[in-house]
Amino acid sequence: MIIYLYDGSFDGLYTAIFESYERKEELNDITVTALSYGFFDTVRNIKTDKVKAERVKRKLNFLLKNESKIALDYAFRSNDENKEIIIYNYVKKILKVNADISDNYADASIYALHTIYEKVRKERHLFLGFTRFSLTEYGIYYAKIAPDNNIADLLLPHFKRRYSSMPFIIHDEKRNIFACYNDNKTSVFASNEGAKLFKNVNDNFAKLFKKYYDTVNIKQRKNLKTMRNFLPTKYHANLPERNELL
Repeated sequence: MIIYLYDGSFDGLYTAIFESYERKEELNDITVTALSYGFFDTVRNIKTDKVKAERVKRKLNFLLKNESKIALDYAFRSNDENKEIIIYNYVKKILKVNADISDNYADASIYALHTIYEKVRKERHLFLGFTRFSLTEYGIYYAKIAPDNNIADLLLPHFKRRYSSMPFIIHDEKRNIFACYNDNKTSVFASNEGAKLFKNVNDNFAKLFKKYYDTVNIKQRKNLKTMRNFLPTKYHANLPERNELL
């Protein structure tokens, strides 16, 4: 088996793909850490090279339609443990035929990438409705989320349009990633200390949302099973109405 180790970045992954072509090696895995591999396996540490990564990007940008580029970006955001080798096999197939065949789901490598892309796309859509903001002592609106996939910055355009005059932060507590908006500018950063700044939040928004929930809810027609289907239990932790769903 041939295993490439990379730094976890998209440029690092593209560098690994470039190296595999340059070395004429068929890869069995690309991973951040190779925790277990056989004595006879070939393991290479791939150092990120932006020039090599850019060459792969340019080729894919030329071949792929915009929707396919989005699918590739979303796939890399996935928490799927096999995402790197799935992306590698997908890119290899695209480069082999020198065309965008991303809608050919009969091909195993195309279908595999489409599958993880759809999971990320659907979760992003869910969090457009599952994200709840509270006012902090700094006058900034703060929302804490815990998505399966790395989607915090994908939520920014929607909430930027919706709350254009409201400075806000969306905090992915799993990854300690902060997606921020203020004065028509956005930024994204990772910090292990940032969460400590937002311990004191005004719960009036939570109370307001609970009041809204109680007002529109028809108790006689309550169906907890259906509610849980639309609002999966794993997303309840950061929802003020969660007690009604448990």
